[in-house]
Amino acid sequence: MLREPEGMMKRMFASLAILACLGFTSSSVVQAPPIWIQGNVYNASTGDPVQEAVIVLEGSDVTSDAALTNAQGQFILSVASLKRPIELAFHHSCYHMVRLELRGRAFDGKRRVDVGLPPDNEQYAPNAPPIAPCPTR
Repeated sequence: MLREPEGMMKRMFASLAILACLGFTSSSVVQAPPIWIQGNVYNASTGDPVQEAVIVLEGSDVTSDAALTNAQGQFILSVASLKRPIELAFHHSCYHMVRLELRGRAFDGKRRVDVGLPPDNEQYAPNAPPIAPCPTR
């Protein structure tokens, strides 16, 4: 009668050891560091900075996978480094959208991207008036 509880205790300790090992390995998974993408968005015709352009990581529904340019057209975006290739879309209501695919590795965890957006009024006529409140070309 004494042997049965000893065997049961050994099995219980073995089960706890297995669960502890599983818990340790799943909690010790290290996430890859993010890739920082920074750059400028400018008017492709004039070279002027484009303020409030939206840069979005394609295929993502996470709001942190987007950035907005400042008054100088600069942006900084953090992207999980596991996603390959990195596909970005640059949007602004006064300009044509531009898609960009980044391939290769960022050895220092940083990428630089400068993008010129073509003004939307250029598709109608060379001397077309600007679409309010869009800038002239």
